[in-house]
Amino acid sequence: EFCHQAAMDCQVCQRISPEMASAIRDLSGIANNVNQIAHQMHTYGLEAFKQQCFSIISEVSRIINQVKNNSHDSKD
Repeated sequence: EFCHQAAMDCQVCQRISPEMASAIRDLSGIANNVNQIAHQMHTYGLEAFKQQCFSIISEVSRIINQVKNNSHDSKD
């Protein structure tokens, strides 16, 4: 009875799109880069890595906008 009820109340969700999976992989790679840069910043100082930080922020913003756009497109 429990399994039957659980199946009846289950809501089927769409799997993530290939674009979303790609964005998640990109963000994961960026997160690894941020950790490495943070470690180096503690050693060499912020000024040495300021441009890399701005590049990462720009790339993260681009990926977030891409995900938002794909999300809006899939709702239509």
